[in-house]
Amino acid sequence: MFKDVFIHYPTLMNNNMNKILTIIVPSYNMESLLDVGLNSLLIDRLDYLDIIVVNDGSKDKTSAIAHRYAELYPNSFTVIDKSNGNYGSCINAGLKIAKGKYIKILDADDSFIKDNFEKFVEELLLIDVDLIITDYVKSYISGNNIYFTYDLPQKNVFRVFFFKPKCLSQVWETKI
Repeated sequence: MFKDVFIHYPTLMNNNMNKILTIIVPSYNMESLLDVGLNSLLIDRLDYLDIIVVNDGSKDKTSAIAHRYAELYPNSFTVIDKSNGNYGSCINAGLKIAKGKYIKILDADDSFIKDNFEKFVEELLLIDVDLIITDYVKSYISGNNIYFTYDLPQKNVFRVFFFKPKCLSQVWETKI
């Protein structure tokens, strides 16, 4: 089963789109992990990213951490502070202001491997497809060792699937 799906869905996006990828980060009381995930987004091509951290009424320093990134990188980071709702309400709030050609949800306790993510963004700039499915890595810590598992062969950085736009809208229309 694939975990990471990047969707090109033009009707969800604002008309003044100038970013290749919107990353929505739903966050609730994630002060201990949020820095790791947001730091993994700080790549050389940061200007091509639209990163939206949605603070879901956190009672810790989640909002302050997110706002620090928005102050340091105002062209790429946006923070939405909202009252506590649920995971879906965070995603919906982010979708309303998304500027990217593609959309990715990144849980606040997850992160990207920077080098791989940089290569991925570079590749996104060269293609025009409806759906991209990528592999993901699970990491396990045991003592002083970190172990990684992959679901796809490592030579496959990502797979690209083509869909007719009408078909894609039918698939996703009822789920949003």
